[in-house]
Amino acid sequence: KKHRLDPLAQLLIRQEQQRFAAAVGGGAELADWLDVEGEVRFFTSLAVPYLFPFRLTLKGYPLDRLSVSVGGGYRLRERNLADVLAAFDYQDLPGQLPDNHGWFGNLNAQISFENALLFIADVTLSHNSAWLRHGTIPDGVTGLFPAVFDADLWVLETEATLRFPLFSWLSINALGELDIPFSDTVPASGRVGGEAAIEDINGAFGVSLKLTVASTTGDRIEFPYLDARAYIRLFENMKFIIEGLDLLSPLSGGTREAESPYLAPGIRGRFKFQITF
Repeated sequence: KKHRLDPLAQLLIRQEQQRFAAAVGGGAELADWLDVEGEVRFFTSLAVPYLFPFRLTLKGYPLDRLSVSVGGGYRLRERNLADVLAAFDYQDLPGQLPDNHGWFGNLNAQISFENALLFIADVTLSHNSAWLRHGTIPDGVTGLFPAVFDADLWVLETEATLRFPLFSWLSINALGELDIPFSDTVPASGRVGGEAAIEDINGAFGVSLKLTVASTTGDRIEFPYLDARAYIRLFENMKFIIEGLDLLSPLSGGTREAESPYLAPGIRGRFKFQITF
């Protein structure tokens, strides 16, 4: 049998609230086709006196090209201001940032094919103490939408990914996500999309197109977003990048509404230099 133990300790201090976390994990090979691994953490902060998140996962390879993992436990998802701003552009910053924690169970399956096609399906049933979404009525003073943290909420989180490297320089990926809350007041949200990318095998240049269709309110599906990106590596540690965003907005039949009364910026371009040290 193969055994491993991976100790880990970390200290996280942020401006919003002090956090401390320590973790220890390990795993073992139960059979040639079956592994088990787990982790236990200790977490404390100003808002949460103490928590002991943990997870236990069984991963098996019943067939040559099929892997399946089943796991569960009690998870903790720490929050920061970047999470709030990434969730919605017109969201007001909350006075407090509650971390989301609760029980969960997960099922993951990966199937690979001879032509290098890879399909990944992931399903998680989770109980959430602070599920993040934005409110539907803007504040009368700021005009921004308040951040809403739903407590005691069960959510079915699903994700499917398809990866298809046609050639060494061309790949096509597809992604679908859907979160289904078990609530009459919290809407489902999801998105589907695809990306085609051409990239030099040495990383000298690359071009990609990304198409995304999303629904964040449960009853309104947004007009598709099409983004393009190209880069050229000028030096080993420097890239010149050009991006075209929301290229389909002129075809949307009018102004694109982000969330009433706000309008999306529409088609636009960006030029960037990226330097890696």
